[in-house]
Amino acid sequence: MTSDASGEIRQLADQHAALRRVATLVARGGPPQSAFAAVSEEVGRLLGADVAMVQQFGSHGASAIVGSWSPADAAHPGVAPAGLGPLEPMHAAVEAPIVVDDRCWGRVIAGWIEEEPAYARAEALLADFSDLLATAIAGAEARTELRRIAAEQAALRRVATLVAAGAPEEEVYAAACKEVGELLGADFAAVTRYGPKSVTPLARLSAEGERMSPGIEMLLGAHNLSTVVFETHRPVRLDEYSAVASGVAAHAGCKAGARSAVAAPVVVEDEVRGSLHVVLGGGATLPPEAESSLVNFSSLLGTAIANVEAHAKVNASRARMLLAADEARRRIERDLHDGIRQRLAALEVELSAVEALVPEHLPDVRAALDQAADGLSQTLRELQEISRGLHPAILSSRGLGPALRALAQRVPIAVKTSVNVPCRLPHQVEIAAYYVVAEALANVAKHARATTASVSAAGAAEALRLEVRDDGVGGAAPGGGSGLIGLGDRVEALGGTLELDSPRGAGTSLRVTLPFTGA
Repeated sequence: MTSDASGEIRQLADQHAALRRVATLVARGGPPQSAFAAVSEEVGRLLGADVAMVQQFGSHGASAIVGSWSPADAAHPGVAPAGLGPLEPMHAAVEAPIVVDDRCWGRVIAGWIEEEPAYARAEALLADFSDLLATAIAGAEARTELRRIAAEQAALRRVATLVAAGAPEEEVYAAACKEVGELLGADFAAVTRYGPKSVTPLARLSAEGERMSPGIEMLLGAHNLSTVVFETHRPVRLDEYSAVASGVAAHAGCKAGARSAVAAPVVVEDEVRGSLHVVLGGGATLPPEAESSLVNFSSLLGTAIANVEAHAKVNASRARMLLAADEARRRIERDLHDGIRQRLAALEVELSAVEALVPEHLPDVRAALDQAADGLSQTLRELQEISRGLHPAILSSRGLGPALRALAQRVPIAVKTSVNVPCRLPHQVEIAAYYVVAEALANVAKHARATTASVSAAGAAEALRLEVRDDGVGGAAPGGGSGLIGLGDRVEALGGTLELDSPRGAGTSLRVTLPFTGA
């Protein structure tokens, strides 16, 4: 075998060994930086180059050396290369592109300062190594993308949980700002609402998690993200944020040097109601997936707004129905009092007069008339109870305090009342409070087997707070004929809350809050 042939065999063996070492490194799935350094060294040693490197292409013509090797590095094993300074002019060089997912990610380069490369298959060798680097980069990018998707889905789930639980809008807005800001590494995130000619910040959050003041209302129409989103109904990116109108910078509350910003519309029933913004400071740029991430979060915000509006419409409808029912009961009570009850009272008087005219020698007739009078009196009392149940006259004439005390007196156990309501409350609040206490005391009398109970009512600046307690057997629950479901509907229709605490053997406590603004 000639020396040329044996030399070529050694070259091939060295090449295969080097490729195996890099392939093994890539297969382990480590960070691509280790593969960049390994390829630079293997290529430099195999080709006897004066320098070997891996170069990554960036946007707008920028590039960076991400791995390098030179004979000086080999003279100091175990010492990391200090990095390349300005390169000397190369007498000769070979390179191969690194193609990842049909895009030219970068290149592998080997260079000689004074002589031609002696390696016969230098271009083919670099192509083999660039393919290995492409595999390493694609794997690393795939793992990064999977981690990003997992993080985004987790963040979306946290916001979606708040939306599904009916959390207040402000809490959902703040959570969306926090999650999307952390996900994209932004310095600032905000939710805005559009008016006919303006945009108003609703929630703003800094990178440190600090809630900022809502900010000032701005006019639509300037060169800014809010206006473009409003006009196009699409996500918008501005990677030269300094070019944006100064009002936007003040609105964002960002430090000087903010460069990259992305916004997405918040859409409710095909109408753009607002926008979700993120801003990144310094010279960095928000990642390419920022628009799609913002769309996902802004969709949740749209759902939250739609849910709130739907809930408000349902409550308004229920409130109108309750108001109509209460008015109907008042009308029936008025008709009973002014009509039927008055006529029955007149008949009772006439019957008494007729009874007085019956001669004493007709005792059977007098007894029959007396029995009829008693029946008429009982009918009047029953009618009065029905009338009181439909709409208590004492509530209309004297207010909630006397009405609640009258209710307590009708319960067959001792009921302590504490009413601190200094003035008349909205009619719907008084009605709701009366029926809550009436139903609660009825349940105490029927089911609780209690010896004592208490009723408290306190009116604050914004709401009336009620509590009915007993020392009975407990175990009360909505349904089962307790009437609590109907009470809950009435309370919720006014925007209030109802809490039931009824452990078995430890009595029952019913707490209700009725805001004045919902009435």
